Amino acid sequence: MNRHPLKPFSPVPSPFSIHVDACRLGDQLKIHFALTGDIRSLNLPSPAESPKRVDGLYNHTCLEIFLKHGNQYLEWNFSFSGDWCIFLFEGYRKKSNLKVNLDSSLFSIQHISHSSSEANLKANLNLDKLTFMERTENKIGFSAILEHPQNNISYWALTHVAQRPDFHQEKSFIVTL
Repeated sequence: MNRHPLKPFSPVPSPFSIHVDACRLGDQLKIHFALTGDIRSLNLPSPAESPKRVDGLYNHTCLEIFLKHGNQYLEWNFSFSGDWCIFLFEGYRKKSNLKVNLDSSLFSIQHISHSSSEANLKANLNLDKLTFMERTENKIGFSAILEHPQNNISYWALTHVAQRPDFHQEKSFIVTL
């Protein structure tokens, strides 16, 4: 596994550390997000009884993976509730009109946990299911959104390349696996 630290866009209310361990094993991309700090100070959702696709997860604490090939890229959003969402883009923030299944067959959540000082989410992305997208020479970006009390939001990424947080910037996809 390769370890990738995420950096906050601006100072955060309490000290946190976020890193992502990632590796590619055949047609699986194995991802482990680990947050350390005062997890009790974050607004974390309760586990969902039946996790499902939910739009707007990026408005709250959420973990994100971007997978890019050519002009196309996928964005996965994962909540600590187990809820998720996937988007396909055909260019910078331009949602694709391709009729493809962006469903839970594209990933599996292996583990979600949190204590007072650490939160973890492990997921596998099923690259063999991406028949609509090339799977070689992909660029990857990792990011996180943390919701603090009073709806303060902190934005975390491998790198920040714009004047405001923008995880869709091509220069943000800096990992190759």
